[in-house]
Amino acid sequence: MTSSNEHGSLSRHDGRSPLAPRPTVMASRNGAPAGRTPRRIPPLPVVRPQQPIPPQSPAGTNQPPTSTASGGGDSGGWGGRRLPRLYFAGKIGHTDWRHTLGADLWDGEFGEPIRCERFIYCGPFFVACDHGCSHGDCTHGLGHGCGTIRVPPRWLIPSLCLEWIRRCDLFFAWIDDPTCYGTLVEIGWAQLMRKPVYIGFKLSCHYSEMWFAAMGPRTVARIHTNAAEALERALAYGAATL
Repeated sequence: MTSSNEHGSLSRHDGRSPLAPRPTVMASRNGAPAGRTPRRIPPLPVVRPQQPIPPQSPAGTNQPPTSTASGGGDSGGWGGRRLPRLYFAGKIGHTDWRHTLGADLWDGEFGEPIRCERFIYCGPFFVACDHGCSHGDCTHGLGHGCGTIRVPPRWLIPSLCLEWIRRCDLFFAWIDDPTCYGTLVEIGWAQLMRKPVYIGFKLSCHYSEMWFAAMGPRTVARIHTNAAEALERALAYGAATL
Protein backbone atom coordinates (compact mmCIF):
# COMPACT_ATOMS: atom_id res chain seq x y z
CA MET A 1 0.00 0.00 0.00
CA THR A 2 1.40 3.46 -0.95
CA SER A 3 0.92 7.03 0.35
CA SER A 4 2.19 10.54 -0.53
CA ASN A 5 4.66 12.28 1.84
CA GLU A 6 5.31 15.97 2.32
CA HIS A 7 7.77 16.09 -0.57
CA GLY A 8 5.18 14.64 -2.93
CA SER A 9 6.98 11.37 -3.52
CA LEU A 10 5.44 7.95 -3.12
CA SER A 11 6.50 5.58 -0.39
CA ARG A 12 5.38 2.19 0.96
CA HIS A 13 4.31 1.37 4.49
CA ASP A 14 6.81 -1.50 4.54
CA GLY A 15 9.66 0.95 4.08
CA ARG A 16 10.57 -0.07 0.54
CA SER A 17 10.38 2.23 -2.43
CA PRO A 18 7.64 1.26 -4.92
CA LEU A 19 10.27 1.49 -7.64
CA ALA A 20 12.64 -0.91 -5.92
CA PRO A 21 13.00 -4.26 -7.70
CA ARG A 22 11.23 -7.18 -6.13
CA PRO A 23 13.34 -9.96 -4.67
CA THR A 24 13.99 -12.82 -7.03
CA VAL A 25 12.66 -16.23 -5.99
CA MET A 26 15.03 -18.95 -7.08
CA ALA A 27 13.43 -22.11 -8.36
CA SER A 28 14.85 -25.59 -8.36
CA ARG A 29 14.96 -27.87 -11.37
CA ASN A 30 11.62 -29.44 -10.54
CA GLY A 31 9.87 -26.07 -10.48
CA ALA A 32 9.56 -25.73 -6.67
CA PRO A 33 10.99 -22.65 -4.91
CA ALA A 34 14.54 -23.11 -3.67
CA GLY A 35 14.74 -24.20 -0.08
CA ARG A 36 11.29 -25.78 -0.07
CA THR A 37 10.49 -29.46 -0.29
CA PRO A 38 8.59 -30.03 -3.56
CA ARG A 39 5.10 -31.44 -3.13
CA ARG A 40 4.95 -34.96 -4.39
CA ILE A 41 2.11 -35.72 -6.77
CA PRO A 42 1.06 -39.36 -6.52
CA PRO A 43 0.77 -41.27 -9.81
CA LEU A 44 -2.66 -41.86 -11.26
CA PRO A 45 -4.08 -45.30 -10.55
CA VAL A 46 -4.20 -47.75 -13.42
CA VAL A 47 -7.80 -48.67 -14.15
CA ARG A 48 -8.24 -52.13 -15.60
CA PRO A 49 -11.54 -53.61 -16.81
CA GLN A 50 -13.09 -55.89 -14.26
CA GLN A 51 -13.46 -59.51 -15.26
CA PRO A 52 -16.22 -61.72 -13.86
CA ILE A 53 -14.90 -64.02 -11.16
CA PRO A 54 -16.02 -67.61 -11.80
CA PRO A 55 -17.36 -69.58 -8.84
CA GLN A 56 -14.72 -71.70 -7.18
CA SER A 57 -14.97 -75.38 -6.40
CA PRO A 58 -14.76 -76.40 -2.73
CA ALA A 59 -11.15 -76.79 -1.63
CA GLY A 60 -9.84 -80.33 -1.87
CA THR A 61 -12.76 -81.67 -3.90
CA ASN A 62 -13.46 -82.39 -7.54
CA GLN A 63 -17.05 -81.29 -7.33
CA PRO A 64 -18.33 -78.76 -9.91
CA PRO A 65 -18.60 -75.15 -8.70
CA THR A 66 -21.82 -74.19 -7.01
CA SER A 67 -24.02 -71.38 -8.18
CA THR A 68 -23.46 -67.93 -6.69
CA ALA A 69 -27.12 -66.92 -6.89
CA SER A 70 -29.01 -66.15 -3.71
CA GLY A 71 -31.18 -68.64 -1.93
CA GLY A 72 -30.63 -72.34 -1.81
CA GLY A 73 -30.59 -75.26 0.50
CA ASP A 74 -32.77 -77.43 -1.73
CA SER A 75 -30.97 -80.58 -2.77
CA GLY A 76 -31.46 -82.51 -5.95
CA GLY A 77 -31.61 -81.20 -9.48
CA TRP A 78 -28.27 -80.76 -11.23
CA GLY A 79 -25.74 -83.33 -10.12
CA GLY A 80 -26.98 -83.55 -6.54
CA ARG A 81 -26.87 -79.80 -6.02
CA ARG A 82 -29.82 -77.71 -5.00
CA LEU A 83 -32.59 -77.12 -7.47
CA PRO A 84 -31.76 -74.30 -9.87
CA ARG A 85 -33.79 -71.10 -9.83
CA LEU A 86 -35.29 -70.22 -13.20
CA TYR A 87 -36.81 -67.03 -14.51
CA PHE A 88 -39.33 -67.56 -17.33
CA ALA A 89 -39.34 -64.60 -19.72
CA GLY A 90 -41.84 -64.21 -22.54
CA LYS A 91 -45.36 -63.06 -23.25
CA ILE A 92 -47.67 -63.39 -20.27
CA GLY A 93 -51.24 -64.60 -20.63
CA HIS A 94 -54.01 -66.03 -18.51
CA THR A 95 -53.21 -69.64 -19.45
CA ASP A 96 -49.89 -69.20 -21.22
CA TRP A 97 -47.06 -71.65 -21.82
CA ARG A 98 -45.68 -71.35 -18.27
CA HIS A 99 -48.54 -73.44 -16.91
CA THR A 100 -47.50 -76.38 -19.11
CA LEU A 101 -43.95 -76.60 -17.73
CA GLY A 102 -44.65 -77.96 -14.26
CA ALA A 103 -45.11 -74.69 -12.42
CA ASP A 104 -48.34 -74.27 -10.45
CA LEU A 105 -48.47 -70.51 -10.69
CA TRP A 106 -51.83 -70.16 -8.97
CA ASP A 107 -50.54 -71.25 -5.57
CA GLY A 108 -48.26 -69.50 -3.11
CA GLU A 109 -47.73 -65.92 -2.10
CA PHE A 110 -46.98 -63.23 -4.65
CA GLY A 111 -43.24 -63.00 -5.24
CA GLU A 112 -42.39 -66.18 -3.33
CA PRO A 113 -40.41 -68.85 -5.25
CA ILE A 114 -42.44 -71.89 -6.32
CA ARG A 115 -40.78 -75.27 -5.95
CA CYS A 116 -41.27 -77.58 -8.91
CA GLU A 117 -39.97 -81.07 -9.56
CA ARG A 118 -36.80 -80.08 -11.39
CA PHE A 119 -36.39 -76.40 -10.69
CA ILE A 120 -37.59 -73.47 -8.58
CA TYR A 121 -39.69 -70.90 -10.36
CA CYS A 122 -38.56 -67.43 -9.29
CA GLY A 123 -40.43 -65.12 -11.63
CA PRO A 124 -42.16 -63.34 -13.10
CA PHE A 125 -45.17 -63.43 -10.80
CA PHE A 126 -48.65 -62.24 -11.60
CA VAL A 127 -52.01 -62.07 -9.93
CA ALA A 128 -53.66 -65.48 -9.60
CA CYS A 129 -57.22 -65.10 -10.77
CA ASP A 130 -59.43 -67.81 -12.22
CA HIS A 131 -61.10 -65.51 -14.73
CA GLY A 132 -57.92 -63.72 -15.81
CA CYS A 133 -59.07 -60.18 -15.18
CA SER A 134 -55.49 -59.07 -14.37
CA HIS A 135 -54.26 -60.05 -17.83
CA GLY A 136 -54.47 -57.88 -20.90
CA ASP A 137 -52.46 -55.61 -23.15
CA CYS A 138 -49.58 -53.84 -21.41
CA THR A 139 -50.35 -55.32 -17.98
CA HIS A 140 -47.61 -57.96 -17.49
CA GLY A 141 -50.20 -60.03 -15.67
CA LEU A 142 -50.58 -57.38 -12.98
CA GLY A 143 -53.51 -55.35 -14.23
CA HIS A 144 -56.16 -54.09 -11.82
CA GLY A 145 -59.03 -56.51 -12.02
CA CYS A 146 -60.50 -58.12 -8.94
CA GLY A 147 -61.10 -55.52 -6.29
CA THR A 148 -60.09 -57.85 -3.45
CA ILE A 149 -56.63 -58.62 -4.84
CA ARG A 150 -53.87 -56.13 -4.13
CA VAL A 151 -51.46 -55.57 -7.02
CA PRO A 152 -48.28 -53.48 -7.14
CA PRO A 153 -48.36 -50.16 -9.01
CA ARG A 154 -47.25 -50.25 -12.60
CA TRP A 155 -44.11 -48.18 -12.03
CA LEU A 156 -42.84 -50.83 -9.60
CA ILE A 157 -43.19 -53.81 -11.95
CA PRO A 158 -39.85 -53.36 -13.83
CA SER A 159 -37.96 -53.13 -10.54
CA LEU A 160 -39.64 -56.30 -9.28
CA CYS A 161 -38.73 -58.19 -12.44
CA LEU A 162 -35.16 -56.91 -12.22
CA GLU A 163 -34.83 -58.27 -8.69
CA TRP A 164 -36.37 -61.63 -9.64
CA ILE A 165 -33.87 -61.93 -12.49
CA ARG A 166 -31.05 -61.10 -10.10
CA ARG A 167 -32.07 -64.08 -7.93
CA CYS A 168 -32.21 -66.64 -10.72
CA ASP A 169 -29.53 -69.17 -11.70
CA LEU A 170 -30.74 -69.58 -15.27
CA PHE A 171 -32.68 -67.16 -17.44
CA PHE A 172 -35.06 -68.93 -19.82
CA ALA A 173 -37.03 -67.11 -22.50
CA TRP A 174 -39.67 -68.55 -24.81
CA ILE A 175 -40.45 -66.24 -27.70
CA ASP A 176 -43.53 -67.12 -29.73
CA ASP A 177 -44.69 -63.56 -30.33
CA PRO A 178 -42.57 -60.77 -31.88
CA THR A 179 -44.28 -58.12 -29.73
CA CYS A 180 -42.53 -59.27 -26.54
CA TYR A 181 -40.85 -55.91 -26.05
CA GLY A 182 -40.48 -56.27 -22.29
CA THR A 183 -38.81 -59.67 -22.77
CA LEU A 184 -36.06 -58.09 -24.85
CA VAL A 185 -35.34 -55.66 -22.03
CA GLU A 186 -35.22 -58.54 -19.55
CA ILE A 187 -32.81 -60.46 -21.77
CA GLY A 188 -30.50 -57.45 -21.75
CA TRP A 189 -30.67 -57.24 -17.96
CA ALA A 190 -29.80 -60.94 -17.60
CA GLN A 191 -26.89 -60.65 -20.02
CA LEU A 192 -25.59 -57.62 -18.15
CA MET A 193 -25.65 -59.66 -14.92
CA ARG A 194 -23.72 -62.45 -16.68
CA LYS A 195 -26.54 -64.92 -16.17
CA PRO A 196 -26.70 -68.01 -18.38
CA VAL A 197 -29.41 -67.19 -20.91
CA TYR A 198 -31.30 -69.66 -23.07
CA ILE A 199 -33.74 -68.33 -25.67
CA GLY A 200 -36.18 -70.61 -27.42
CA PHE A 201 -37.76 -69.28 -30.60
CA LYS A 202 -40.88 -70.80 -32.10
CA LEU A 203 -40.24 -69.47 -35.59
CA SER A 204 -37.05 -68.91 -37.52
CA CYS A 205 -38.22 -65.44 -38.53
CA HIS A 206 -38.29 -64.42 -34.85
CA TYR A 207 -34.70 -65.58 -34.52
CA SER A 208 -33.69 -63.60 -37.58
CA GLU A 209 -35.35 -60.42 -36.34
CA MET A 210 -33.95 -60.70 -32.79
CA TRP A 211 -30.44 -61.85 -33.68
CA PHE A 212 -28.88 -59.08 -31.58
CA ALA A 213 -30.36 -60.45 -28.35
CA ALA A 214 -29.64 -64.04 -29.42
CA MET A 215 -25.91 -63.36 -29.76
CA GLY A 216 -25.35 -61.77 -26.37
CA PRO A 217 -22.82 -63.00 -23.78
CA ARG A 218 -23.46 -66.41 -22.19
CA THR A 219 -26.50 -66.79 -24.44
CA VAL A 220 -27.69 -69.79 -26.44
CA ALA A 221 -30.61 -69.44 -28.82
CA ARG A 222 -32.34 -72.22 -30.74
CA ILE A 223 -35.58 -72.82 -32.65
CA HIS A 224 -38.01 -75.29 -31.02
CA THR A 225 -41.48 -76.58 -31.72
CA ASN A 226 -42.77 -75.83 -28.22
CA ALA A 227 -41.75 -74.38 -24.86
CA ALA A 228 -41.36 -77.77 -23.16
CA GLU A 229 -38.75 -78.85 -25.70
CA ALA A 230 -36.93 -75.54 -25.29
CA LEU A 231 -36.92 -75.89 -21.49
CA GLU A 232 -35.30 -79.33 -21.71
CA ARG A 233 -32.44 -77.87 -23.72
CA ALA A 234 -32.22 -74.89 -21.37
CA LEU A 235 -31.86 -77.14 -18.32
CA ALA A 236 -29.12 -79.12 -20.05
CA TYR A 237 -27.32 -75.89 -20.93
CA GLY A 238 -27.63 -74.61 -17.37
CA ALA A 239 -26.34 -77.87 -15.89
CA ALA A 240 -23.25 -77.66 -18.10
CA THR A 241 -22.69 -73.99 -17.35
CA LEU A 242 -23.23 -73.64 -13.60
